[in-house]
Amino acid sequence: LYSSAASDVYKRQVSGGLKTIHIRGLDGCEFYTKEIFVRTYPNFFTPNGDGNNDLWKLKDFPNINYKIYIYSRFGKLIKEIKNSADFWDGIYNGENLQSSDYWFKVVTEKGEVLTGNFSLIRK
Repeated sequence: LYSSAASDVYKRQVSGGLKTIHIRGLDGCEFYTKEIFVRTYPNFFTPNGDGNNDLWKLKDFPNINYKIYIYSRFGKLIKEIKNSADFWDGIYNGENLQSSDYWFKVVTEKGEVLTGNFSLIRK
């Protein structure tokens, strides 16, 4: 299965949530439809108390149990988020962490592991 537009999907910003995808076979006769859940997360956050992007948490994630582990760029565990109501505010051991890139790992109740990174920006 291939579509010339398929490669363009990665160039577009797709909002999170439940989506329906449609795929047509090379011969043009086969047609598949599938619902998928697009998971999104913030690429950055700015915990400066202005009410905008002050917290880092998953967005548009399915209603399943998961844990999130946030690591420094050196691999040190900074925060464990145990449910969808929890978040990270950029604080570790009572201190504001500096601007830097941080990495995360999400482990779902089904054992699925998702990884990514984001930036903490302080000005």
